Amino acid sequence: MSENKKRVYIYPMVSAVDLEVKHPYIFNLSNALKDKFTICNYGRKTKAGIFDMYRYLGKTDIVYLNWIEDIGRGKLSYIQLFFFIVFIFMAKISGIKIIWTHHNVKSHYESSWMNVFLTKFLIKNVDKIVIHTKQSKKYISEQYWGKMIYFFHPITDLSKEIKKNKEVKYDILIWGGIRRSKGIEVFLKHLYTNPNYRNIKVKIVGKINEDKLKKEIKSFLTPNILLEDRFVEDDELQLLHSEAKFVLFPYTGESVLNSGVVVKSLPLKTRIIGPDKGAFKDLADLGLIDVYKEFSDILTILQKNVKKKNVDDFCNHFTWNNFGLFLKEQI
Repeated sequence: MSENKKRVYIYPMVSAVDLEVKHPYIFNLSNALKDKFTICNYGRKTKAGIFDMYRYLGKTDIVYLNWIEDIGRGKLSYIQLFFFIVFIFMAKISGIKIIWTHHNVKSHYESSWMNVFLTKFLIKNVDKIVIHTKQSKKYISEQYWGKMIYFFHPITDLSKEIKKNKEVKYDILIWGGIRRSKGIEVFLKHLYTNPNYRNIKVKIVGKINEDKLKKEIKSFLTPNILLEDRFVEDDELQLLHSEAKFVLFPYTGESVLNSGVVVKSLPLKTRIIGPDKGAFKDLADLGLIDVYKEFSDILTILQKNVKKKNVDDFCNHFTWNNFGLFLKEQI
């Protein structure tokens, strides 16, 4: 180990060959940290959940946790919970720092008392809480605010990779993996039942994660709404964005704080509309995007022509490399 490099264990970890595709956040985080820290489990898939951490007791200086609250589900959740609590106290006794990122208000999966308990336990016992939106403060007791370190969700700039298509074909683009917390079926129902949206053209591109949801979405389709049920590749994002006046994130899930897709859309400079919550509220407060409180607000936003602030300075500051430098100073 280099004398000046601290060792860090990142949870969860995916095998090196699958990392970029299966877990882009952990891939980008690892790349941001690897020349500033020694990542002791880089590219080694997390096995047996919590028990994987025990292999690195005495071999790491920092344990960096992401979505750890999701262990509160499944058949082995009680066992995982017990050994996780034991691990945290063993790590603290050993002088290992515990870092946790507050990604969501609660688990995207079915919530339980265990998820709630885990979140409270983490807030109380970790050394630092990384937050990617200032809205996290609403969900963390004031007595623990001193643990929080803020850096907006790091942005990957894809804007220079593809030439722009000058023809605007749609009023709204909705893209990214489709699950219930994304609110697409709720928004489409709103369109379907509101005649004021009759002439609004919408393109939806993303893989739907369940058959029942797919059936619901298809029941609200009209000739002005195009659905492409497929994965979206990064190298087509600029073309997709250039075809639309707005990109919309109709999130309805209570768990949403941050969005990996909004930080890909932001540097592509198509105007963004999102819910008045989490990272979207942060961006709206800076004058970078539009937000809605109710779906009925969206039509008003579509009809007004208000130029948003240039996003370049913001995107150039909140990069993954700068996030790595920030973490080096903070932890």
